[in-house]
Amino acid sequence: MTNEIRSNIIRDLQGIEEAVNSHVLAMAGDNHTIRMFSCWIDGSYLGEDHYRQNLKRIGACEGNRKKLRSFVIEQFTKYIAYDAKCSYGYAQEVIVDYLGTELLHNLNSELIDYVTEFHAEQVGEVA
Repeated sequence: MTNEIRSNIIRDLQGIEEAVNSHVLAMAGDNHTIRMFSCWIDGSYLGEDHYRQNLKRIGACEGNRKKLRSFVIEQFTKYIAYDAKCSYGYAQEVIVDYLGTELLHNLNSELIDYVTEFHAEQVGEVA
């Protein structure tokens, strides 16, 4: 079962390098996992309360990239774990092993930009 979960996570992570390198994350691009992560952030997975929590947490970071980095790492890993039906720790292990340090750094940077833009758009709609 663990090998199947690992294989499913790796399958879902394939293509992320191309998406990161082409800087298409802001639009969710053609990468299924990134598109579904955007659904995770906008509450499509866990509902409006999750959406509102995400907006609140992103706003509380006040543009601090270190805080935003913690947020996107946590949420991306939670999304992968939820989708793969495994623990947060196991999902994190597979993500780190498969993507490696440099790609993870670049992915996190792109995800920070994405959630920052998402927040600005949503707050602009509410105002």
